[in-house]
Amino acid sequence: MNRDSEVAGGPALVWDALALHRDGATVWSNELWRAAAAAGACWTPADPERRGEARHLDAWVQELLGGSVAPLLRSTGWIEAVWRLSAEPLCEGRDGWMVHLQPQVFAPRQGHARPLSLLAVDDEAFILSALRRLLRGAPFELCTAGSADEAWSMLQQQPADIVLSDQRMPGTTGVQLLARVRDYAPDTVRLILSGYSDVQSITDAINEGAVYRFIAKPWDDAQLLLALNEAADLHRSRMQTRQLQLALATANADLSAANQRLKTLLSEQDHRISLGDYALHLAQDMNDALPFPVLGLDAEGQLVTANDAAARYLGLQAADGSLTALVRGREAGYERGFAFAGREWALCIGVLPGGTGRVVALVPENGHVL
Repeated sequence: MNRDSEVAGGPALVWDALALHRDGATVWSNELWRAAAAAGACWTPADPERRGEARHLDAWVQELLGGSVAPLLRSTGWIEAVWRLSAEPLCEGRDGWMVHLQPQVFAPRQGHARPLSLLAVDDEAFILSALRRLLRGAPFELCTAGSADEAWSMLQQQPADIVLSDQRMPGTTGVQLLARVRDYAPDTVRLILSGYSDVQSITDAINEGAVYRFIAKPWDDAQLLLALNEAADLHRSRMQTRQLQLALATANADLSAANQRLKTLLSEQDHRISLGDYALHLAQDMNDALPFPVLGLDAEGQLVTANDAAARYLGLQAADGSLTALVRGREAGYERGFAFAGREWALCIGVLPGGTGRVVALVPENGHVL
């Protein structure tokens, strides 16, 4: 792999779906992982040579932890990007794996700006030399390959932002190579060079989306630079779209989690309200089951509740204020010989916490039977 410039920096990778796996199960995951897993059995290998049946993300995790090579995946039901699934063991003494699902379109780099990577593919060395001279000083990180096979091997190690390939090469044509690149790294912008009159095959490739632009040999330097700069603009636009998609997915995952937490809180609140209603009715039923009058007074001494016995044996006298006037000012306690409503009672007064009210019970005594 021939690198003609150093890798400059770019924004750090900030989207990382995380899951903690232990004993064959997920014991923790962040919101982005849960959103990816919720997409269902829609994850397929990004490598065209590993095409297979779509599977759930957990199935790929089990294969990875079983010793498989870290796969590149694509989703047919979530964000359209190439994702690398990887795992690392937890610190010593703790069994388990931290699993990462990261978008390959954002390779972690240092610094604030970087030239886009450009892979030039041609079996003629003088063509590659001419491209090096032309692009010296241009804002591209140039790599070169002498065949489609070499280019494919390089792309599997590190996807390029732009691929410029000759059409007529031994073994694999440029169109065939770029069709594989499209499936493997869909955000790579693909251009074809050709000095032959096979326009129909190239036109078909453009129409099918495998090739972005055709450039004829011999090329005009100004036109080639213009085409490469337009390809760079297209790639940056695609990256911005991916960033927005990932940011939206993260926001949706956070919103879904917040909604679930809110549902849980509302459910707990409804449960507490139901328990409170049940306790209130139970307390009222218990009061009504008592055979003697029980009344509840507020902090001002006004009657606010009474059991069935109070209504039955005291009648209107319980509500006309005469009883509350008699007990007003009395301390909490027990008093015998309390006369009211033509009977003698044992008066029991209890004060509620905080002085918010009092409970008054009248128990008949001295042979009075209710």
